[in-house]
Amino acid sequence: MNGADCPDRVHFGYSFLDCGNGRRLEDFAGTIVSRPALAATDLPSLPPAVWQAAPLRFDDGFGWRGSPPPDWRVRLDNSILALTPASGGQVGMFPEHAVVAARLCGLFAGRTPPSGGWRAISLFAHTGLVTLSLASLAGMGEIVHVDAAGSAVRRARENARLSGLLDAPVRWLIEDAVTFLRREICRGRCYDVLVADPPAHGRSRNGTWKLERDLPLFLDMIGKLLVPGGIFCLSCHRAGWTGSRLSALAVSALPKLEKMEILPLRLSSRNGQRELALGNAIFATIPT
Repeated sequence: MNGADCPDRVHFGYSFLDCGNGRRLEDFAGTIVSRPALAATDLPSLPPAVWQAAPLRFDDGFGWRGSPPPDWRVRLDNSILALTPASGGQVGMFPEHAVVAARLCGLFAGRTPPSGGWRAISLFAHTGLVTLSLASLAGMGEIVHVDAAGSAVRRARENARLSGLLDAPVRWLIEDAVTFLRREICRGRCYDVLVADPPAHGRSRNGTWKLERDLPLFLDMIGKLLVPGGIFCLSCHRAGWTGSRLSALAVSALPKLEKMEILPLRLSSRNGQRELALGNAIFATIPT
């Protein structure tokens, strides 16, 4: 089954409805979800009855209440993502990554791909929203999707199938990101674009990841993997990691970066009365 074969009822999109009192209210393909959001410190704008009517709710210490619909899926642009409630309150997509995917695709507009097409790598790639957006671009020769969680990679592949992109030139790897980068450097491989969304803390069979400790080395490796003129995007959801802090660290590791851009990761409600800040992303170009 490809994306065109999926029933229309699963092709609805995503809307951010409201936030407040430490929670967020979202519409995933017609299913309203209430779940925690530490940054939502204001009062909600919607009435309590709207919040109480949410058929799916997650609470720390209690887990999920309610059941999702069968074949719960969301369409974002050309991508379809299968959703399922997870133990940590996640549902299988990070809506704020949609702006990252759109900005990355926009950076390739008007560019002529090299012989053989562009080569891209997506690290800490989760369930594949950014990977699928890149895969839909004409001129992509190879995309490497890397995540240490086998369940995330399997779901990303399923999302590619649902989106009609299973035949796209994507390598799906269950691997520790830092270990993989070291191997690629030793192999002398280079990429035209690298995107990464590292967590604050992580664990794989090769060791642990700590953002505060490991990000400087990670950025140094990025500089060794990108071709001249290559693009990299780094996003971070950790409190205290402002766009300015991320960009300053990137410039410290790669002092000759060009075209640095900071993109706040925010969700805005339909009525325009609420905005939820969920981190920052930086985009930069390696000097030619």
